[in-house]
Amino acid sequence: MSSKKNPTFEARLSELDQLVHTLEQPTLPLEEALKTFQTGMQLIQSCQKTLKEAEHTIEQLTHEAQTTPLVLDDADHANH
Repeated sequence: MSSKKNPTFEARLSELDQLVHTLEQPTLPLEEALKTFQTGMQLIQSCQKTLKEAEHTIEQLTHEAQTTPLVLDDADHANH
């Protein structure tokens, strides 16, 4: 994985894409392929965790929006 401590989701996906291209090389030695595969699996787990967290956040926000009435202030009425 990259040397950054907390790479972005997009950076991890990009790195995963690079690893896939590396694994597709027919001349890749077995030991290097195994290390690359292991790194890829770690990236997948990390990306899945990030997606689950994002999904949870969206569910919370959606639930809050459904249970909290929308209140417009006078400035909102003036704009419509």
